[in-house]
Amino acid sequence: LLVGDNPNLSCSIPAVFWLCLYAFPSVAFVYLYQLTFFVACIVLDQRRIQSNKRDILICVTYKPKGKPEEPAADEQEDGDSDSSSESQIENERQKLFEGWMRAYAEVLLRPWVKAVVVAIFLSFAGLCAYSASQMTQEFSFTEVVPDDSYLIDVTGALENYASETIFSPSCYFRNVDQSNTTIQDQMVHYVDQMVAMEYISRPPNHFWVDDFRAFVNSSDIEDELFEAQMDAFLSNDVYFDLYREKIDRDESGRVIMSRVALFMDKVNEKDVNEQVDVLMEQREISLSQPVNQGADEFAFFTYEDAYNIWEFYAVAVDELILTTVIGIVVMSGIALFFVPHWTAVLFVFPTVSLLYVDLLGILQWGNVHINAVMYVCLVISIGLLVDFVLHMTIRYYECEGNRREKTIKMLETMGVSILVGGISTFLGTLPLAFSTSSIFYTVFLSFLALVVTGIGHSLVLLPVVLSTVGPEDEVPHSSNLSMSFRDTTARSMLADES
Repeated sequence: LLVGDNPNLSCSIPAVFWLCLYAFPSVAFVYLYQLTFFVACIVLDQRRIQSNKRDILICVTYKPKGKPEEPAADEQEDGDSDSSSESQIENERQKLFEGWMRAYAEVLLRPWVKAVVVAIFLSFAGLCAYSASQMTQEFSFTEVVPDDSYLIDVTGALENYASETIFSPSCYFRNVDQSNTTIQDQMVHYVDQMVAMEYISRPPNHFWVDDFRAFVNSSDIEDELFEAQMDAFLSNDVYFDLYREKIDRDESGRVIMSRVALFMDKVNEKDVNEQVDVLMEQREISLSQPVNQGADEFAFFTYEDAYNIWEFYAVAVDELILTTVIGIVVMSGIALFFVPHWTAVLFVFPTVSLLYVDLLGILQWGNVHINAVMYVCLVISIGLLVDFVLHMTIRYYECEGNRREKTIKMLETMGVSILVGGISTFLGTLPLAFSTSSIFYTVFLSFLALVVTGIGHSLVLLPVVLSTVGPEDEVPHSSNLSMSFRDTTARSMLADES
């Protein structure tokens, strides 16, 4: 997570940038916490077990059941033996889990089973790749409200019966001398160009420049200063009510900013591609204005609240592809440092890439669309998916023996931890499945797909691949001294991360 999400700090979407900026120190703190406080707690708990202390009431000492009273001289020796009873139970439980994984590994590594597994996963990957290519961008306001909210009915009624569009951008004019007739002509021309777009069916109902010119021509104030003309114009009750909020003037009466509302009544609010086209077309029109060329800030521009989400749609796909590629490449590079052999990259990179494609394909089958929330979920998923693969790969390279022996040992010692980590992640997000908001249910589907694909690839496909083409070089025997500690630490960290 720490490295997998860090490349997204270069994302141009502010929400994703700040999310990753928050996640980076948070995950770093968790890592330091595990190496210090968490390890210290494990040591203290082991001392509690050896001292026959209760797990909750640690000040109370208990005597293991079935143990007779021993002479005082032998108390220390027998106490050491009794204090290991809990550890023995834990060891037996661990051996039971390892036995299950060993039996599973024996079945999984049969030649015909491996052939079936590879065929199934490749076929599934092909289907998911096609499904992912059909994924679309879509976001509806009703997805963020509860299913029984009255706002859903209101939105539906507006779509069915409202005569006006919900998109009503305004043309803004600033940083220019709006008393200049040439500037006024450019303002009118700009509005006409906007109205000429296929997404706008009619001109604005009222534009102050047109009404102002008509008022001046019909009055005897043509020779007066612009400020005086504007005073007379706004002294008319009708024009005052129409434009008092659309014309801003300074203390001297000079117009410093004005606007006019347009009606984009031909924009399909459910067609993301069309919305992006509208955003790009209006931007091109603004760029073509003489007053905007070479300026640091646009003097003529349009704005509508929906532009924010349209801008996200315009960059989301490219940003998602970029952050995904950077994340996977960075994680593959990290494998060069943390895995004992450089060949680990040949397994980490394609497996994580395959996982991501499968994840997208499954989400598309679940009728999930790319939006702001789903973008964040997909960005986070890179770090989570890498966890499944990297833990198993590191363990494989730490084991000794031929490919089959290393794979079996990998599954025995790390398989249960991967399974528990995936299940705990699923259980942590399970309450979202009962949410009355569609957006939270979508998050649940994302994590469900992430856990299923992560467990499937790390416990099924990856062992098959490693047992077939994995390296067989052995680690030095001296590393066996720290093997038990690494096993325990890796299991603890994986469970804690989940």
